[in-house]
This record gives sequence, C-alpha cells and structure tokens, in this order.
Amino acid sequence: SRAFDLLQALIKHRDRLVTKDELMDMVWPGMVVEENNLQAQVSSLRKLLGPKAITTIQGRGYQFSLAETAAHKNGGHTASATVPVTMPVTVTVGVGNTRGTPSIAVLAFANHSASADDEYFSDGLADELLNVLTRIKGLHVAARTSSFSFKGKDSDIATIGQKLNVATVLEGSVRKSGNRARISVQLVNVEDGFHLWSESYDRMLDDIFAVQDDIAQSVVSELRVKLMQRTLSESETIQAAADVAAAAQGRSQNGEAHRLYLQARFFLNRHAGADIVKSIDYVRQALAIDPGSAILWATLSDALTDAVDFALVNVEDGSREALSAAQRAVTLEPALAAGHVAMCNYQTMLAYDWKGALASVQRALAISPDDAEALKKAGRLYYVLGRLPESLEHAERSVAQDPLNSACYQTLGLSLSGLDRLAEAEHALRHALDLSPDIPAARASLALNLLRQGKDADALAEANNERTDWARLRTMAVLHAHLGNPVKSDLATQELADRFGAGAGCSIASAYASNGKIDRAFEWLERAYEVRDSGLAYIKMNWMVRSLHTDPRWPVFLQKMGLDD
Repeated sequence: SRAFDLLQALIKHRDRLVTKDELMDMVWPGMVVEENNLQAQVSSLRKLLGPKAITTIQGRGYQFSLAETAAHKNGGHTASATVPVTMPVTVTVGVGNTRGTPSIAVLAFANHSASADDEYFSDGLADELLNVLTRIKGLHVAARTSSFSFKGKDSDIATIGQKLNVATVLEGSVRKSGNRARISVQLVNVEDGFHLWSESYDRMLDDIFAVQDDIAQSVVSELRVKLMQRTLSESETIQAAADVAAAAQGRSQNGEAHRLYLQARFFLNRHAGADIVKSIDYVRQALAIDPGSAILWATLSDALTDAVDFALVNVEDGSREALSAAQRAVTLEPALAAGHVAMCNYQTMLAYDWKGALASVQRALAISPDDAEALKKAGRLYYVLGRLPESLEHAERSVAQDPLNSACYQTLGLSLSGLDRLAEAEHALRHALDLSPDIPAARASLALNLLRQGKDADALAEANNERTDWARLRTMAVLHAHLGNPVKSDLATQELADRFGAGAGCSIASAYASNGKIDRAFEWLERAYEVRDSGLAYIKMNWMVRSLHTDPRWPVFLQKMGLDD
C-alpha cells in the first residue's frame, strides 16, 4: 500500500528530514498527485503507530521519530518517540495504545463584545481555563503560548490538533455588555471535527468563577467519558469537581480583583516595555482589593523582574519588591507552581542565587512536572550553571510541551550552543524566528552562532536585522572584532556604552573582550556587577569573553558571582 511505501521511505531516511517533494517521488514515482494524498497517508500511519511517530517540520516535510527500544512489558512492545537532530525534542508515547492520555488545547476565545478593549477579558477567561485544566492530573494540556498562537488565524481544527499534538480542542467566544457576559464554548474532537460537548452561559461578571469551574468540570468529565467510553459514576463526577476545585487554588476570589488580574496578564504576555509597566499598575490595583491572592503576588514578581531586566524601574527598588512579592506568593500558597517559578526568575536574573533558584524551579516541577514555563526556566538555569546535559533535557521538554513558543526554542538554542552543537542550535534559533520574527535579541544570537560556524556574511546580515539596539550594537562590535575590523568594533562598543551605560555592562565587556581589550572588559564587568546587570547571569557560559579566562582576575570574578564550582 502507499502507506507502507511511505513508512519504508521515512524509516530508510530516519536520520534526517525528508521533504514533501522527495516523499511524493518515492511513494508515487512518475505520477502527478496532490499533496493532500501525502497528508492522508501520514495521518493513517499516525493512527496506527501513535500521534508522535512522524514529526511534521512545518512547511518543509516529515521525519520518522519512533525509535524501538529493547523494553518489553507484559508481552507488549513499548517505544520511545524521539524527534532527532532537525528538531531536537524528546517525548515518549506508548505504541498500540488506542486510548492514550487525554489531551486538549484551549484556544484564545473570540471577543464578540462591542469594544475591542474587552479583548483582555476573552483572552483571560480562556487563559484561566487553561491554567485550571493544566493542573488536572492525567490530562495533557497544550501550553498557552502555543495554543494562543492561532489567535486571529484561519486554521482548521485538524491542523491545530496536529501542530499541538492534542486529541481535543476547546474553543469559545465571549460577548460582554456592562456587568453581564455570554460565554459560549465547545469541545471538539480533532480526528473527526465532531462536537463532544457545547454550552452557553449568561452570567453576571461577579459570577465568573462559577462559570470557569463549571466549564472546566464539564470538559474534564467529557474527556473522561471519551477516554473510558462509558458514563461516569457518581464518585467519578464528584472527583472531577474536586480536581477542578483543587486546581483553582491560589487565584483571587474577588470579581473586580480578578478582572484587573486578567488585564495585568494580558499586558505582561506581550513582553514589551510599556506593556510591562501597565501590567504592574493593574496587578497593584488588584492587590489593593485582594492582598491574599497568591497568583497576584506571583504575577507582580514576574512583572517587576522583567521591568528591572528592561531597565524600566530602579534596580534596587524593583529587585527588592520582586523578591518580596515572590515570597508572599510562596507563603500564601506553597502548592502553587507559579509562585516558585517567579521566585526562580528573581533568583536567577537579579539575585545570582543559584542554589535558591535550583530549589525553586525543582519545587515548581515537583508540583507541575509538565509546566512549560518552569521547564524553560530550568533549561535556562542549568545552562547558566554550565550543567549542559540537564539544560538540554529541560529545554527539549519545554519545546515538547509548548511547541509553538519561540522563547522555548531560544532556550533550546542556548543549550545546544553550549554543547557546541552549532548546526542544531542554528536550526532552533531559526525556528524561534519563524514563530516570532520580532523576538528580542534572537537575530543577534543567530548572528553569533553563524560567526562561530564561519558564516561571516550571513552573520553580518542577521546582526544588521536585529531590532533590539543593545543586542545589535553588542553583536556588531563582536563580529567586527573577530573579522579583523577593530575600529568598527570600537565605534559600536562606544555607542553601546554611551546609550546604555552600566545597564549593558556585560555586553560592553563582551565587546571589549572580543577586541582584546582585557582591562576595559574587566572594568565593565565590575560596573555591571554593581548595578546587577541581568546579563551577568550568563557570564560563565559566555563564549565572547573567553579571552578573559586565562587572566587571574577571571576566577576571582566567577567566585564573586558564585559560579566558581
């Protein structure tokens, strides 16, 4: 059959991506067929072997990703599905398990309100449902960044399900008018497009928590019915309600505070300077109403850490308040993963407290092992510490959980670069840019990667296209130094120092180190340390300052940073 021919072709070339054109020639030699024939055969193989047996490399082709193991249990075969070099992500699935783990993606809800300003509410409601469902044991939930990436796009359910590797999709709409809202939701089966369940709610906004919990409980129940292929017992229905109640811990129970929180998250998720300031303002207003909400304090800590990193607030004041907020979150709700993630973020970027950061992120992952944000933070932290195999493991897992999140691919690129797997790192960075072309500093990272591979012209082109000024200037200074243009390197370094000062001290030190100006490099490292430049978190693994490693001042500086072991 064509499916068997396709399987043979993919297995034969399992060590690489096989383009669509190649597969068409192999499976239908000498024939002119439409591409949807290929997609149909891939779909058939996935039904037989499991959804992760064949990896789609978007817009390019496919790769066989099922590796047989020697493990046999109870007479059955198990297999480990590994996405190889072109998409270095490792996940595990059971072959022949027709039921599998129930899985869902929660899409951004459509805003049908009269005002576009109410978009925060529709986004926030879907986001809250996603967070509740994420904490239900035995349910795989696509991460927010990936599921929300389809917002405003005309993608069909089958495509969404394939890209996010889920069996069901929850979609909905919100029509808000004054203090009332109509919320319509439907749970759709990816395989056949049929609605498993749908409902509409007309409620007052102060009743929004009951609506969220009602929707979440219905979704959990319907998924269990589909998985077990029978009606739930009374005890199972009660358990579904208990799971939802447990998952909702830590959130504000005040309607107005919750509305303000949704606005705060809406702006913080944009990852832009002015929006971070707005986020801080909204979450402060929410805390004034409900100071007992752990998730509000965790959100404030994250926003303040970002604000310090973006030089939007005073370093000393912002750092102190970020720590205090994270401490409040953890104290109020020790079992809330978000509080420990916020603490790890602060400890890594602002406190250089590596042991504390490790304890925080490990606690977050103990609470929520598949939390993409915690996995990404862990990948970054292990990279900072030079523990590269662990960094790669967590970065790969974050990509598996959140496959359309550009920041996860950036972290993956870091890990691979640290291991000198430069071609794979380049692929990860390019994938990050495909997902988010304007992601800050990603083109600069790609340029430096290309420089290390000897692709000088391509490196210069990418550096020139970097839109984040400090990253562009730092990268141009380093490139010109390595390409034998010391004058151009000095000019870029001086502009970087004039415009950004000690807040970019680590970048300035990197430029001077690349140009052989060792004393100036150490001078700027010390200035960066004085202002707690977040760039110093990466100093141990920063290949641009390798010229400093033989200087007696280097181990002293690493010891001061706590990175000497």
